[in-house]
Amino acid sequence: MIHTIMVPVRGDGKGDNAFAHAAVVAKAFNAHVRVVHCRPKPEDLMPYGVVIPTFMRKQIEEVTAKNAQGEEDQLRKEFQDLAVDMGLPEIPPTPGQATASFAEYAGKQVDAVRHFGRLSDLVCVPRPDRQQNLGANTLKSAIYSSGRPVLM
Repeated sequence: MIHTIMVPVRGDGKGDNAFAHAAVVAKAFNAHVRVVHCRPKPEDLMPYGVVIPTFMRKQIEEVTAKNAQGEEDQLRKEFQDLAVDMGLPEIPPTPGQATASFAEYAGKQVDAVRHFGRLSDLVCVPRPDRQQNLGANTLKSAIYSSGRPVLM
């Protein structure tokens, strides 16, 4: 039985299709779809081993936070529109009803998949794009770290 489906998204335009597939599965099993947006931590964007002045570090952190907030707002709106189109109410998990929710994770997407994937019954990821070098690590993390079935 499938109760929770995790869909990691990052603003690369591939989350819509994965969410649509997860919604179909959720309706079949009356499951909950948890869409997790992964935003980078500012410290992950700092060059390693290079001394950066404090004012520059603060500027990088401010710009990163502003960009991440704008991306999150856009993805949340897209999610809400898609959830309405798919007929999934945005409410906490309810027995006997297909539902959806949107969560925010600050960190690497592979870490989010490792963490939230273990708490889900199914992980739904978009097909990796080798030309743009997107999604391969997420798929590997879903397969090897989550310990759950993966829908691609």
